[in-house]
Amino acid sequence: MERIPKLKEVPSSIKLLDKLKVVDLVDMPDEFVKSIDPDKGHDHWIIKHVPLVLIHQSFGPKYYDYDIRTINSSSKGS
Repeated sequence: MERIPKLKEVPSSIKLLDKLKVVDLVDMPDEFVKSIDPDKGHDHWIIKHVPLVLIHQSFGPKYYDYDIRTINSSSKGS
């Protein structure tokens, strides 16, 4: 998902995508990113089945000025 400024929470239907391997988020609203934080996010339970969640946040004017954070969620196979 990329640059969806009005999306403030994780769509709960993602929980139903049990074979989803990666969620890649680019320049999403801060409120959305905070909601999926593994320690404090109230919506993290929706994506915790996804083995890899990548969060790309722009911090500068250049194309490669991104902070990339990875959330390794627990998977069913572990």
